[in-house]
Amino acid sequence: MRFSRTLAFILPAALLASVATARGADVEVSTYTITVSSGITMLTLPQCIQLAIQQATLVLKAKNNADVTGTQLVQAYMQFLPNLEAAANYTYTTGRVYYTQSDPTYVTTTNHGGAYELSSTLNIFNGFSDTAGFRSSSAQKRAADLSLFRAKQQIAFDVTQAYLQVFLDRQIVVINESNLQASREREQLIDAQTQVGSRSLTDLYRQQAETSSDELALISARARQRDDLLLLLQRLRVDLLTPYDIADVPLEVPPAVYPYGDENALVRQALRQRADLEAQENLAQSTRWDVTSARAGYFPKLNLVGSLNGAGSTLNSQTVDGVDVVPPSQPSLLH
Repeated sequence: MRFSRTLAFILPAALLASVATARGADVEVSTYTITVSSGITMLTLPQCIQLAIQQATLVLKAKNNADVTGTQLVQAYMQFLPNLEAAANYTYTTGRVYYTQSDPTYVTTTNHGGAYELSSTLNIFNGFSDTAGFRSSSAQKRAADLSLFRAKQQIAFDVTQAYLQVFLDRQIVVINESNLQASREREQLIDAQTQVGSRSLTDLYRQQAETSSDELALISARARQRDDLLLLLQRLRVDLLTPYDIADVPLEVPPAVYPYGDENALVRQALRQRADLEAQENLAQSTRWDVTSARAGYFPKLNLVGSLNGAGSTLNSQTVDGVDVVPPSQPSLLH
């Protein structure tokens, strides 16, 4: 008789906890030590997920987008604060001026001076444009965070599927090896029975064909295992010239109660837990706030403006017809 075995794979609970965390939260994968044994680098499932997330272009793009939306959110928040403008200048004057009064008078003057101005504007009302802009930026930031989380989640699921496929191929190879071993032993038995005349040559030829078929199935299973391992390594973007292998996965026992009987409950649960759907809802909400911000241009604006300025000059020297007329005391430069 041929050996057969049914393999049921259930996603480990630890993996589900790592890829189905709270929506909107950033997915962080812990650092694991890669084991090298006999020249072959052994990879575990968490290590594969970590490598794939670190090297994925989709994750890098989503992370950059999240950083940009975070900066835009801060910029939108700054619109509620009053602005402050400052200006200052400095002048230095020296020279000789001819004044014509009752008598000609020569005045020689050297002075320096400066001026300053501070102004601040606080918006009181602008048609709720700042409020709408802040809410729009907040929705975009949430959407970007959810998109980043979804990108990491998709990579985790994809790598997990590829990893378990390689693990399944390994189990199938073991089954085919057992089938081939049993076929060879059965062929030897039938060959011995044929020699003593208890079995016909037809039975022997039939068993030899079955043995050859098992050999072909084993070769195909090993080739499929190798191909699936290469596909997994391509997802991880590692050096394919380095020999890699995967560690075994501890499989959980199937639950006693089938959890997928209620289709409607599954649909509702999927709608609640899909981060990409929630990201699109936030983008739609952001667009609605953008419409409010655009409509604010039809409303009048009310600003509270305050300013402070001053200027002054200090005489370094001043003579009138050769007589020093600089006062003994002068006010401060910017008094």
